[in-house]
Amino acid sequence: MDNDLKISSGPIFCHRCGTLMINTGDDVLECLACNAKKDAAEYDDIIIVTKSNPKSFPSKLRLRRSKIQQLDRYKEESARKEKCPNCGND
Repeated sequence: MDNDLKISSGPIFCHRCGTLMINTGDDVLECLACNAKKDAAEYDDIIIVTKSNPKSFPSKLRLRRSKIQQLDRYKEESARKEKCPNCGND
């Protein structure tokens, strides 16, 4: 990586109101809330790096597995085998 490049931890927000800046396609970043404008060329050499915690976006498999694990705790409870007093079945 070039030492001249700047690294940012996320998207670019408005310097006036804090709203996310939108690239209008004309090399201008624009705030739709307060109409502030910035030259997009100022951000040409910035690399935006974002990281997410794996628990932030759980997969369907992980959710299903956790439901199964919750049901496993019932195996530890006692079970009794008794004959039905009316019909004699177990």
